[in-house]
Amino acid sequence: MLWSEIKQLWEEGLSRYVSQWWNWLDFLMMCLYLCTISIRLSAYIIYVYLNEDQHIVRYIVRTYWHAYEPMLVAEALFAVGNVLSFARIIYLFQISPYLG
Repeated sequence: MLWSEIKQLWEEGLSRYVSQWWNWLDFLMMCLYLCTISIRLSAYIIYVYLNEDQHIVRYIVRTYWHAYEPMLVAEALFAVGNVLSFARIIYLFQISPYLG
């Protein structure tokens, strides 16, 4: 999806690409998914490679996690990205006489 958005930006040009609000939605959706991947990767690196204190319990109940735990933030961003994805799909279903 990211590659197709880059190709569309290249073919249409920046001014025409930015003028369509669906491209803004796609761009925001891509940013949220990329942030999710990067936060999950950084959380993995923090907890596996940089955790020198082996006495910390890694597997505790999620209700006791800190509010800004990287995995919780990543899951929240992923959820918002999915909502934007479904908003795009619902709009396409309304347009199509066969699917909507």
